[in-house]
Amino acid sequence: NYRGAITYYFNCFNDHPLKTFDREKNIEFYDYLATKVEYRNKPLSRETQNTLMRYLQTFLTWCYDNEMIDKKFKLKRIAVPKRDIETFSIKNLQTLKLHIAKRLKIEQRPREIINLKNMQRAFYMASNSLLRLGALDAMLISWIDLEDRIIRVRSNEERNFENKKLKQPNKPINQQLYDFLEQDLSSRNPKEIYFLDNGYGQPWYSDKSDVSSYATKLCKECNLPKLKPFHWGMRGTMITWLLNNGAKVTDVQQLADHDSVETTMKYFNSRTVQQKNAVDTLPKI
Repeated sequence: NYRGAITYYFNCFNDHPLKTFDREKNIEFYDYLATKVEYRNKPLSRETQNTLMRYLQTFLTWCYDNEMIDKKFKLKRIAVPKRDIETFSIKNLQTLKLHIAKRLKIEQRPREIINLKNMQRAFYMASNSLLRLGALDAMLISWIDLEDRIIRVRSNEERNFENKKLKQPNKPINQQLYDFLEQDLSSRNPKEIYFLDNGYGQPWYSDKSDVSSYATKLCKECNLPKLKPFHWGMRGTMITWLLNNGAKVTDVQQLADHDSVETTMKYFNSRTVQQKNAVDTLPKI
């Protein structure tokens, strides 16, 4: 992503000495991204323009810290629409959970049984631990400690996984997840080493995006909203539910592995809560 942002920059200006960067280049680069760059035959969204500008900001900050430029730039960013975060509802997740269980009861194809079992594992883990898809994809069975009721999230070089900000947290296992894991792990093939395993000690899919694609397919079968199933679906839904049901914000922040409370609070859909409180008190006419 960073390399792509710098490529766009070179396409706009060609290479030039770092010290000649100025505010005008900031503005001209935005104009270039907005009018000259397309993705899948469509103009870049404002959010994408800001993402690319953020990568350029990171590079310039690094240059300043290493005394390659004399001035510290704070790049201007374009205003973007402020949308309320959308997640699944708890009812949506219950529908998905039931759908997976029903499919497992009637499925006879060996490969599809493996797919459904791994999806069930991913569902329970994501909705009860709030782990990101990258951690789920890289998780080894050895990370799971049922005796101490924790999951030790660690790096996995084979899956090119390092947890965000190099954190290596120990995630608590609640009773619902414990009951599922106790039954699931006792029935595993001894060859399996991954939590999401193909049955022979190898990852379920070669790329974690395929895990997301399979989850999207099941969500579509359930007629659920079109959202990223792990990020805005299982993880985001549970973060939002905790915040809207009185959980301590800092506790949710730690569980979600957010760097700041501000990030966590984006999931607190206060506008929706306040509006619902208001409409519920409207008089019957």
